[in-house]
Amino acid sequence: MEKAKKTPLLHISRRMDVPRWEKIVIRVATFVGAFVLCALICSLFKWGTFFNFFQDLFGSLVSKSASKPLRSLINTLEEMALLLGISLALLPAFKMKFWNLGAEGQVLMGGFMAAMLSKFLPNSMPTALATVIMLVAAVAGGAVWSLLPAVFKAYFNTNETLFTLMMNYVAMGVITCFIRVWNPEHGTLDSLSTGMLPQIGGYSYVINIIVVTVLVFAMYGYLKYTKHGFELSVVGASRNTAIYAGINTWSVIIRTAVLSGALCGLVGWLIVAGADQSVSSGSAGGRGFTGVLIAWLGNFNPFYMALIAFFVAFVTRGSSSFATEFLGGNSSFPKITIALFFFAVLVGEFFLNYKVHINRKEKKQALAGKEAK
Repeated sequence: MEKAKKTPLLHISRRMDVPRWEKIVIRVATFVGAFVLCALICSLFKWGTFFNFFQDLFGSLVSKSASKPLRSLINTLEEMALLLGISLALLPAFKMKFWNLGAEGQVLMGGFMAAMLSKFLPNSMPTALATVIMLVAAVAGGAVWSLLPAVFKAYFNTNETLFTLMMNYVAMGVITCFIRVWNPEHGTLDSLSTGMLPQIGGYSYVINIIVVTVLVFAMYGYLKYTKHGFELSVVGASRNTAIYAGINTWSVIIRTAVLSGALCGLVGWLIVAGADQSVSSGSAGGRGFTGVLIAWLGNFNPFYMALIAFFVAFVTRGSSSFATEFLGGNSSFPKITIALFFFAVLVGEFFLNYKVHINRKEKKQALAGKEAK
């Protein structure tokens, strides 16, 4: 006689038609919970610093300098702009279900091409012309670095996730080799001669913020209102359907992947020409991988992605300030708080999209079995 199948104690179902007000409440609670969790971890590192974390967090938006009252806010917005720029670059590829995990390498190659040209361009060249040349080189560098995985995906259906991921390490190796030839003592290609972006109102990074703000609206319009945006969505939904509709799928795949890499190259140019004035194998600072999470958590919506990017930059700057004040400048601490922040947000997104059911009958039987023993 066959044994009766046991009903699982827990089962998960997809939540459908969640009211807008409930989504807002859950997401607000998620962000608040993420901040509280980060503050609790701070207390474990340094007892009694729960509220100090919040002071440093909001202190990242308020400058103590009377001469430059907006400096802290602009620094936070600049970090947000770089993160958001990378996540926007990944957006068209992700909408097409081309999982581009090579943003780190594409940003690096864009910045490297810009820095290399700046090193060899004559100082007598007009700054505006040098800036444009560096921009074109950076965009080309990022585009070329994404072209190879795109071609193999379009013609041989290779796994673009692994391909683009490995290209990150190739980019780091290429930059390291060149730097060892040009500047082995410092480990960076620095002292760029020309093509730097000017300050606005005495503040650096303002142009970075303006460029990425324009990119948000441009990307929204591209995906929603253009033929190219429609085609990549169809290819992402079903490649066979796209072929049946007469869409040249290999062309769409290559075009979209190259666009994604080109925009990553643009962010590399912002990093090099905006303020760093140098490039190394670590110039991207892990932002390429963080941008992947921002794109996913933002549900591929440019405006919601901007909100996520702001909170990530907010926590990064605040935790860095806390580490400097209480932990002797521990550089690993901001990474820990960002990981906790993402964990809390992911948990909130899970409960927003899924419901956990408890089988009461199975629970009672389990409790009865324990009592009988």
